[in-house]
Amino acid sequence: MTQNEMIDQFKKQLEEVVTKIKELDQELNLKKEEYFKLTGAVQALELAVKESESPTTGGTIADTTPAAPPADGMVQPPATTGIVQ
Repeated sequence: MTQNEMIDQFKKQLEEVVTKIKELDQELNLKKEEYFKLTGAVQALELAVKESESPTTGGTIADTTPAAPPADGMVQPPATTGIVQ
């Protein structure tokens, strides 16, 4: 294989890698969006359960906003079933 053939082959591989990175980035962004929607749904349901168990009269609602996720956007949900991690 000549150097020019190797260059062409590497350029082709580079294009394939860039395409794959773009696909994975799009998939990651969709998963992040799903994560935030599910987090919001869980928070809303937990709040609804609390309110139905002990209705408040003019009290304040505690801030249950979770800590910001790491840069990659994915965090393991907290264990709520008593499972030791």
